Amino acid sequence: MKKTHLALLVIAGIMALCSVYSLAAINQIYRINFEWYSHYQHKFTGEYREALRDKWQLPDYPEKMKFEIFGDKSEFVFNNDTSILSTLGITNVDFNRFILFYADMGQVNSPEYRIKFFDIAQRGSVVEIKVGVNSPEDKSEKTPLEQSHTRYHPIDVIRIDRKAFPVNGELLFIFKNQDGKELFQKHYKI
Repeated sequence: MKKTHLALLVIAGIMALCSVYSLAAINQIYRINFEWYSHYQHKFTGEYREALRDKWQLPDYPEKMKFEIFGDKSEFVFNNDTSILSTLGITNVDFNRFILFYADMGQVNSPEYRIKFFDIAQRGSVVEIKVGVNSPEDKSEKTPLEQSHTRYHPIDVIRIDRKAFPVNGELLFIFKNQDGKELFQKHYKI
């Protein structure tokens, strides 16, 4: 075997390894860390958050349930839900550093309803956000609070550092429940 044939064989092998590495890098899944807003501490925290699989998921989702992404001050100020966020004390957000994600279930009649973000992962330009959406265990039994027509408004707010996204630009954010059912999707530029 001549030296040129050996050199071509080595170069072809290196090219094949680079191609395999590139394909693996494209399909790499990156977990995105976030901080969630604690209603009790009145601040964002990175503390452990229970992420067990919810037992009583909603079969149908309320029409008023919505998801929002706030990436700059103008979106945050002119959104209808900012009054809810300001009542929580979320007013001074550094949008140069963070992006806020907001989930709102709408008005419900039991404190057992819940909505919360619990896992975020990015593959390429697609970001999947898992959302836990719970209902009361048994809807047939009315609690005294439900009989008095008290209304609740389950929401969840998280913030993500802009540097946490390995790929920037025009990203597709897909919000899914724990069974993988798509709830909402939105293109947003980071």
